[in-house]
Amino acid sequence: MADAFEAMTAVRPYRLRPMSAAQAMEELRKYSGIQFDPQVVDAFGKTASAQGETALEPVMEAPIPMLGQVAALRAKGTISAAVPFKE
Repeated sequence: MADAFEAMTAVRPYRLRPMSAAQAMEELRKYSGIQFDPQVVDAFGKTASAQGETALEPVMEAPIPMLGQVAALRAKGTISAAVPFKE
């Protein structure tokens, strides 16, 4: 459940505007008893993270390229297929 909270509140390549802690807790409560254990949701709701009191820094320093972008660059010969992609 904490993993779901982190996924909702973190910057991801497919979602650049993450949910706030309050929005993520609302989602967890919405699915409490269905997808998440209600006691765990209640306990997690009392933590500093769930209350938005901790500021998590984004881990990504640069956007992750999409597979199609890497394939196009490799097809053009701009980057080698044998070398991992780096911008």
